Amino acid sequence: QPDTEDNRKFREAFLATDMTENSGVVSRIVRSLKRYPLPIHGVFTLSDNFLVTVSAVATELGLPTCPISAYETAVDKYRSRQLQDDDGQTVKVGSLTELESLMTSHGIHGPAFSPSYPVIVKPTKGWSSECVAKVNDEVELFYAVGKACGRHRGSAVIESYVEGPEIDVNFI
Repeated sequence: QPDTEDNRKFREAFLATDMTENSGVVSRIVRSLKRYPLPIHGVFTLSDNFLVTVSAVATELGLPTCPISAYETAVDKYRSRQLQDDDGQTVKVGSLTELESLMTSHGIHGPAFSPSYPVIVKPTKGWSSECVAKVNDEVELFYAVGKACGRHRGSAVIESYVEGPEIDVNFI
């Protein structure tokens, strides 16, 4: 950010903008970019946290981007699992109270949610591998869900554990 000779080697300008993740972030970024006197040809992010925001900014500025809905699905682990999930394999909870309610309420065929251990618990929203846990029993489940929900004030995904290596594929 400082306007030093070293920094000027790597950038044309620095546009100070409030990047607080709230409902106004898209408008603030768009205003900042519109005030800049030279053409803007594209926007991008290195952070999964801002993929939806950057797509919304690009859409508002008429710049190339994928649909906002595609990013909303890609960064939400629950929504992305629903593309291939069999009913009941993946559960999303927003709190320990909600988890307890799911495990104690009964449907036609028994508890609304009865995990088959081991399972994986992770925050619904990205954060790399932060707060991802393999759990083997109910005590570990409640601990992991509390940690995943509390870390970023979000929700947690509980899904079946699959033995074997994880493969991550990215397309450009």
